[in-house]
Amino acid sequence: MLRVDTVYLTDTIVLTQAPEALIIKIDSSYLLDDTLLNPLSYIDSSIDSLYMEWRDAGLLKTHEHCIEMPDNQDIPDEVFLQRIAALPNVIPCSYNKIVRRFIEMYLYQRPGQVSNMLAMSDYYFPIFEEVLERHQLPLELKYLPVIESGLNPNAVSKMGAAGLWQFMYSTGKMYGLQ
Repeated sequence: MLRVDTVYLTDTIVLTQAPEALIIKIDSSYLLDDTLLNPLSYIDSSIDSLYMEWRDAGLLKTHEHCIEMPDNQDIPDEVFLQRIAALPNVIPCSYNKIVRRFIEMYLYQRPGQVSNMLAMSDYYFPIFEEVLERHQLPLELKYLPVIESGLNPNAVSKMGAAGLWQFMYSTGKMYGLQ
């Protein structure tokens, strides 16, 4: 029996061994049964513990623009669609059931974490933007450390990736990082 450790969701499958490369487009939101999707299960426990460590040490502040959301207020999909459409981005943003579940998780179950990450972004984003512009890279890349480390420079993953950007030691050495 084959053991599967990781399952990846994608919206494009490319079969290159076919006579002509076959490209299949799918909506990954239908791959998962609604009852099986729990966004909290996808959040790395090390990010959770680092967040708590920073909060307890008083290193986090609340972002001035965050407001308390009433519990489980039913927000129509149109509101999320309008806000996603208004984002200034080069990389397309999708909206489906999976994205909605993550939005709801951060709105209702982790609003303090969002507030703290926004506060940290006030410090880090200008630095990231300057470097990304200098190297003519998409500014959306500044959001990668939010996903990878929760903007915690001391984050270390289960696999040993470290820092804001979650580089593995060997990858960092290869690129001359210290």
